[in-house]
Amino acid sequence: MMLRVLIVDDEPGALKSLKYMLDWNDYGYIITGEATNGKQALELLKNESFQLVITDIRMPGMSGLELIRNIRSLSEDISIIVMSGYEEFEYVKECLKYGVKDYLLKPVDQENLSRLLISIKEEVNYELQLNRQLYHGIPALRDRTLKRWAHGFLSDEEIGSELQFLSIHVEEESWICPLLVEMNFEDLTDSSWTEDEIGIRRFAVLNVMEELLIHRGYIFEESSDRFGVVLIGGKAEAGEGVVLQLAQLIRDSIRKYVKVSVTIAVGDPIEDLRELASSFKMAQRRMKMNFLFHGHIISSAQFNAYDMPPNSSDIEYIRGIFEAVTAKDEERLSSLLTALKERFLSCGASKRTVQSFILELFAQLFDLIKEMEEPYQHIFEDETHETKSILEFKTLDEVMKFTEQKCLQVIYHLTQLKMSSSEKTVDRVKNIVKDNYASNIHLKMIAEEIHLNPTYLGQIFKSTVGVSFNDYLMQIRLEKAKSLVLHTDKKVYEIALEVGFRQLDAFYKRFKEYTGKSAGELRAESK
Repeated sequence: MMLRVLIVDDEPGALKSLKYMLDWNDYGYIITGEATNGKQALELLKNESFQLVITDIRMPGMSGLELIRNIRSLSEDISIIVMSGYEEFEYVKECLKYGVKDYLLKPVDQENLSRLLISIKEEVNYELQLNRQLYHGIPALRDRTLKRWAHGFLSDEEIGSELQFLSIHVEEESWICPLLVEMNFEDLTDSSWTEDEIGIRRFAVLNVMEELLIHRGYIFEESSDRFGVVLIGGKAEAGEGVVLQLAQLIRDSIRKYVKVSVTIAVGDPIEDLRELASSFKMAQRRMKMNFLFHGHIISSAQFNAYDMPPNSSDIEYIRGIFEAVTAKDEERLSSLLTALKERFLSCGASKRTVQSFILELFAQLFDLIKEMEEPYQHIFEDETHETKSILEFKTLDEVMKFTEQKCLQVIYHLTQLKMSSSEKTVDRVKNIVKDNYASNIHLKMIAEEIHLNPTYLGQIFKSTVGVSFNDYLMQIRLEKAKSLVLHTDKKVYEIALEVGFRQLDAFYKRFKEYTGKSAGELRAESK
């Protein structure tokens, strides 16, 4: 979830530079407060919630160091980063006494800031998970033991002794069955939702499940958005039927009382305690279909037709396609999908085989994007006509075309994610030039529009593109002019004005330097 950030600096330019230096959302942060002095920052801290404060040291009135002392009197949990234009080591020593995360020299280096943000996010997430366990009342030992049992990390002897120690009783001839309950918090990603508010929803989900599973099962935390459940039933009960009824009751109750959508993946009921891990793996495999069965119960009883593990040959094809997508190699992707189609045709693959293969591929691509904590609904959405067509396609051509489209969407998504902050800034500048090259456009004007220092913007543009902004703008104008000379009958002075030149002599000179010919000579040669 997004961590809320407060930036404190008495220099407005420094505030803007830090704010627009990188895409904070990419790192899991949102800037919700700005202050130009320590006193103003302290008022914000008293009235709002922040997880990270980035502050300058030298400020008029209340210094950064005094602000840090006051922050620590309010909370020990807020992460703090300090900045300064000088290597003031005495300040550094003082800052370290108050648990400051790091000390950055101005101008702040983007790479160092990115590294710090990643580190702090990991620490905060770890602490939140520990705090949730205490807050939720889940005994850490039982939580850890259930997780180790489900993942197959307990020996046969340990299973019996650990369960006995924790007073988890499984009678003879009883059955057990694992569930995975995933909270679809992407439905609540509006920036108005704070981590605390999401935490309250998570706590409410846990409370509902605990009420429903008294004497029926045990819950453990699998991740920040996923709980594991071990159901236990008596020999007089029909295992699978009871499991599905309980799963439906859990899903419907959470939706009704907590207003959160959950997907529940069901393992297979078993009688041997040693087989829990294999059944839990089956639940994990079925949960991979969450992108298709979002908000539903995924079990062998309901979706057996699509719960078919791929054979070794399929795995090799899936791996190849997956690698082509992650490498953003569209040519290789096209070649592999063509070969796959030919393979399906040559071996007379059934509709069920093709569906199983495509769903397995999509599940892996879905996991890839989800691990990056990026929105994916526009690519994988169970309600869309396109996704349903996997199950309803009439021809192999249709499903292969659809598969290629989805893979290309993922490639585009990955390409956008991989762009650095500098690349995104340069891409934005290029788009502004593309739309306004004919006007009296200049770097300072663009810098003001995107809230960056003109010198800094010029530096990152040249380091990314390889030429200065002015040279790039001239190249765009001259390329457009060349196209107009070759493909229209417009007068040369009209073309000069249309592409942004105000002086005709300057246009003649630049055009000949760029093309090696005058506009008239170039047009005559093309006819």
